[in-house]
Amino acid sequence: MRECVAKEPGLNDTKENQIIINVTGTAITASIVTVNEQPTTRLGEYFAGTASGDNSTGTTKITANIHAVNPGAGPNGEDVVSTATKSKIVPPEEEAFTYDDDGNLTADGKWTYTWDAENRLIAIIPKTGNEALIGKKLTFGYDTDAKRIWQDTANWNTGTSGWDSPSRERYLYDGWNLLVITDDTLTTASKRFTWGYDLSNTFESAGGVTGLLLSHADSAGALPMYDGNGNVIALGDEDSELIGKYEYGPFGQLLLASDEQLLEHPFQWSSKIHISNTGLSYYGYRFYSHRLERWIGRDPLKENGGLNLYGATDGDSINFIDFTGLSKKKRKKVKDSSGSAKIEVIDVKKCEIVILYGHGHSSIPHEFNFSSGCSGGEFVGCFPGTTNSTIPSENQLPDPDMGNDTKTTGPNGDFHEAMISAKKRAQKKAKSICENKSNCCTAVSISYQVQGGFFDWLVQPDYSGWNENIKCDDL
Repeated sequence: MRECVAKEPGLNDTKENQIIINVTGTAITASIVTVNEQPTTRLGEYFAGTASGDNSTGTTKITANIHAVNPGAGPNGEDVVSTATKSKIVPPEEEAFTYDDDGNLTADGKWTYTWDAENRLIAIIPKTGNEALIGKKLTFGYDTDAKRIWQDTANWNTGTSGWDSPSRERYLYDGWNLLVITDDTLTTASKRFTWGYDLSNTFESAGGVTGLLLSHADSAGALPMYDGNGNVIALGDEDSELIGKYEYGPFGQLLLASDEQLLEHPFQWSSKIHISNTGLSYYGYRFYSHRLERWIGRDPLKENGGLNLYGATDGDSINFIDFTGLSKKKRKKVKDSSGSAKIEVIDVKKCEIVILYGHGHSSIPHEFNFSSGCSGGEFVGCFPGTTNSTIPSENQLPDPDMGNDTKTTGPNGDFHEAMISAKKRAQKKAKSICENKSNCCTAVSISYQVQGGFFDWLVQPDYSGWNENIKCDDL
């Protein structure tokens, strides 16, 4: 069935103090389906009904009892009956949002949120009065790169009216790609993940989006399937049989998980980790709320990342994607005159430096689209001068590479030396941007992005591990 989606209070009220939620799902076309003993609307295998509850005085749980009857479908002509009970915890009708001095969300109608001094979310706890209703609290720990490396989960004990001792699971990564979920002693792995190239044709330059190849939970394997935006839309088993499918709203709200097993799979919308029962996805640097359709913490780049400090992809999740919670990306590709080389157009924001590396063309440059003079970019690869000579002088790195030679591959080749040089010059550019007091940059991000066709013909290290966010105060 579809997860119930709460509408804004008052939109579909049928009587005072009632909130209506949609209950939708799938059943055999011939079946008669009711929700809370009320008829549903059918369209093929889909059904749609409603359930209601009173949230005028606080957070409440709305329950949907689903009853499906397939008349005469049994082996002896008897009816086949299926039942399911689903529930949704909805916030109060009048929901207050509070924030700390750094702009981090500290409370909504259901939860309180605790942050550390680095503006990292470290606890999600039910608000007072919601403990028994929600039943769980979560606490997180991080490494120095802001990667979440453990989670404690504690259950509410109705007998003692307190929290039981938490259980801890730990997370092991390769870069930003989650490899293993294990117990606190690191001896038992509950889930394992195998990764390949993501949308960038590297292992993590696109934040791992579409890169997950295989999930193992205990002994069972699952193969994720993706749509064009990098969302996991289905899981298959190791025999390529469909386990179930997901459907999402335009901002990632889970509308359908056709099998219970899908709810336990951590990677869902945008190939990111879904935090069960919270409505949040973990992107790396920030948490995204599907219900609020935005981040719950401010942009670490502050206004340098855009005027809306909480907006995700400027509200356009169809045409843009945010790989790690720092910036939206949109790439357009065109072909050269021979129809082979893919030439990129890279959008570069204020206070951002992008090093694009890979295959270049002798006459057609890659295109950087700079939104500000307080940003920079450079191309490293074949015929770098074709592209770098077109970059405005205010956006060029110090002593830009204007060569026209094809770079020799390998860890000791001149390509790798060129990347090392570009890294040093990017850091110098970041320092000069920080020293320009009129540009208002408090931090400068440096990212390394591979050109689309590069890994089709060269074997090189994945330089996305060099990505860094330089704080001006630390220089």
